[in-house]
Amino acid sequence: MGQYDIFLNDERKYKGKSKLFSWLSKITVYDLYKNEICTVVKDLDFSNYLNYRLEFENGFSKIQSESFIEYYIRNSKGTLSFCLQKGNLIGVFLNDKQVGTIIKNRWKILGRDKYVIQYEKGEVDHLTLIGFAIAYDMESNNELTGIVSWNFGNLAINPVKYVDPKWKPLE
Repeated sequence: MGQYDIFLNDERKYKGKSKLFSWLSKITVYDLYKNEICTVVKDLDFSNYLNYRLEFENGFSKIQSESFIEYYIRNSKGTLSFCLQKGNLIGVFLNDKQVGTIIKNRWKILGRDKYVIQYEKGEVDHLTLIGFAIAYDMESNNELTGIVSWNFGNLAINPVKYVDPKWKPLE
């Protein structure tokens, strides 16, 4: 059973837990008072791409992909793109403007991954980024490989969009 501890600014704010006996892969995110915040559900499609639904109380967003290196969500602000970079980095872009990064740890101890998300507040919702990171982990990185393992990340890709190495979120 998959479980997630979700921290914001080094403080645990949410927990995620997979739903047992669910036909499709499904993880629900709860606040610390056990209120359901969102659910990450694998879409019923027969492609090998990452296609998920983020279900919120007031609606849903669809994570879609047409390749193994770029994923997107279309919403009222435009297109939020998640573009794999070399290594364990994912660039987050809103209408081609970089608004965030998601970095996956290289070392996995006891099957536990860690994702660090940086983003521009006001440009993108943190729950959408958390939902994407969970979907990405469910699809690509949830294998158990012993006590300690090393993940080299993407070594031989040409990103669709490149992350600015000097980018930092506005304070």
